[in-house]
Amino acid sequence: MELKNFFAQDDQGNKLPGASCYLYQRGTESLAGLLYKANGRPLSNPFTTDANGLVQFAAANGLYDVRVISGARDYRLTLQFNDVAETVEAAEFAASRAETARDSAVLSSGVKNDTAHGLATTLDGEHFSVLGTSADDYVILYKNSAGVAVEVKRYPSVASLDAKLAVIAVSNPMVPIVADENDQVAIWLDKGKLDAKGMGPTLLQDIGLIPFEPHRTDLIPVLMDDNERVALWLDDGKLDAKGLGPVIRDDLGLGAFQPYDGSRVPVVIDQSENVGVWLDEGKLDAKALGPTLASDVQSIVNNTLAHQPVDLNQLLTTDGKSLWLYKAKRGLLKSGAPAKLKIMFAGDSWSDLDTIPNKMGELLNQDFTKIGYGWISALLNRMTNGVTASRTGWTLYDASSTPLPPEFGCAFDGGSITTNLATATVRINNLTATKIVVYYRGGPGVFRYRVDGGAWTQAPNGVAGGREKIVLDGLTDAAHLLEIDTNGNTSTVTLYGFYATRDTSGYEILKCGRGGLRGGYAVKMLPYITEYAAELEADLLIISLGTNDYRAGDVQGYIDGLTGMIGKHREARPDIGIIVIAPPDSNGVAAVPLTTIRAHGQRIASSLGCEFADIHSIFPIFAKSHSLGLWMDDLHLNVYGADILCRHIYYTLLK
Repeated sequence: MELKNFFAQDDQGNKLPGASCYLYQRGTESLAGLLYKANGRPLSNPFTTDANGLVQFAAANGLYDVRVISGARDYRLTLQFNDVAETVEAAEFAASRAETARDSAVLSSGVKNDTAHGLATTLDGEHFSVLGTSADDYVILYKNSAGVAVEVKRYPSVASLDAKLAVIAVSNPMVPIVADENDQVAIWLDKGKLDAKGMGPTLLQDIGLIPFEPHRTDLIPVLMDDNERVALWLDDGKLDAKGLGPVIRDDLGLGAFQPYDGSRVPVVIDQSENVGVWLDEGKLDAKALGPTLASDVQSIVNNTLAHQPVDLNQLLTTDGKSLWLYKAKRGLLKSGAPAKLKIMFAGDSWSDLDTIPNKMGELLNQDFTKIGYGWISALLNRMTNGVTASRTGWTLYDASSTPLPPEFGCAFDGGSITTNLATATVRINNLTATKIVVYYRGGPGVFRYRVDGGAWTQAPNGVAGGREKIVLDGLTDAAHLLEIDTNGNTSTVTLYGFYATRDTSGYEILKCGRGGLRGGYAVKMLPYITEYAAELEADLLIISLGTNDYRAGDVQGYIDGLTGMIGKHREARPDIGIIVIAPPDSNGVAAVPLTTIRAHGQRIASSLGCEFADIHSIFPIFAKSHSLGLWMDDLHLNVYGADILCRHIYYTLLK
């Protein structure tokens, strides 16, 4: 394992902060695994450069290709990792094994009755062994040297070894495991149960009791494997690990004990081969928690967020300093200058349902006027603000419900509708706007449109297969009816969505989520984001992901989807402000802890210069928040829960 450091640069030699880095096995497109930061903590692959463009990571010995991407800049470097210390250690181990094999071969040549028997049954230069004549010797090795028994080596007996080993009588039931140079014991066994001074933040996070605190460098490794992967460490003197195994979790009442299997690695074993502490798939485990840790856990449980008011100063929510474009538009509106303030919600159903976007609109409505409906999904579902919509004869594409990419493309929200019929219809009613934009796929499919029952107009074919749009401008500032049909069609027609706005100053909410979406499926939408984001010109993007990801267990998909969405929106509108939401504890069946998703969201937001709203920490556990009436169902907040979420974002980041 070797640590590499270099700076990502453009073709002019300038450093590239926030560049995406991929480490491949040499000559392949296969991502290498097990990357680590300089402090020994795991690093995802791909990862991003820091604010100074620094590329810093450690990997196992071997040959690799590192790929750096930033905008149009895309280049590769070949690297060789070779930790000299590991190589020397491997050589020494091989030498030791050779010596052991040699001795084993010599001893296995046979034990003779005495030296005379040995000389009579061996040739000149061969070895033979004779049982020792004293209690101290097990066997004596001789060499037949021209008919003379020459002693080579004596091997001690078990009795002689036992006599030389000090026997310590332990009267105290507390047995030290880890102690420092001053004999201060940090980890011990109390009557066979693992105990320590306290629990560190990662273990507490795994139990679900406190938020995870990133960027810690004061960690002391306790147990690590040959590849320098740290399985157990001290955090300010408190025992910590990647997570808790099933036995300790069962002792805490968090899960059922699982039978022993071969994946468990013993850590502490007594003379009777009883295992007191072990690793279960890399997670620290033991028979039970001792009284000190048990008391510590009980104390923390009694003081969790579910029982006490939240100190907002201790949360991971950022300060909003990067949202200057949003704040500039807000300032213009407050001073009476003409301006449009646009806030876009994207991600999963938390942005697709109207509950959260409408609550944010209510807060904005205290100071500003709403000027338009905003984005309308081609799926025409979950309409808001009195607008009604219907469709007949269309096949839906929904990025959240299929792993397949869209055959005829989709909008940046992952939706589109397609038909080959001549009888398909779309109807959107009570839509207040002075401008309506229809986005569609260029011919040869045929469709026509009209507003408020007027004359039908056939849509131009445009570029076949390209993204086209119809702009209906100059409409009266009133509610309108938009109708579309495919009369005369004999080919494929695809609609991507609609945009409705008014020609006046105020705020606009763009509801662009996709129910059921998770990061791994959002990757299919990435090629379509930039064009729409450039035209809609949102000043603020609020991304909600995680509720579906933690139930699917696809952590890498979450990382890829969230990172990709941020990158594509920034490509279209570099100054857009972005807030990443960490959702609160819901009642889904977790494949990975929701806190793991939250930690990756915080890391991505920090590395890419986005804001982060730790909603997970301002809510108690689901059972408590549900009993308080804050949830619509197991996965979605109701209007009261949405009010808490939106007020936290609004008054912490936006006001």
